[in-house]
Amino acid sequence: MTLVNAQERFTERMRLHMTATGRRVAELDVPELLAGTGARFVHGLGGVESAAEIAERHPGMNVVLLGRAEPGAAVGPMARTDLRGALDRLGVPRGCPARWG
Repeated sequence: MTLVNAQERFTERMRLHMTATGRRVAELDVPELLAGTGARFVHGLGGVESAAEIAERHPGMNVVLLGRAEPGAAVGPMARTDLRGALDRLGVPRGCPARWG
């Protein structure tokens, strides 16, 4: 089994209200949680997937994808080309603020 997630840190959504009020909650590391289970962890493209799905389901909405790095920077060149093509077809502009100088 493979778990794909955008971050190594597990966010306990049931505890977000505690975080919002300044309380500290446990920092849960996904790879550590999976240790010894036989499952492996892979960084996912959470924002990319979300932007693509929103753009596909709501074609009249302006969806822009921003991130610390160019979308798909962690995948191979062929996958990156496919990703860019899909975002272009859906009309999703993308950018990396660090490159805007």
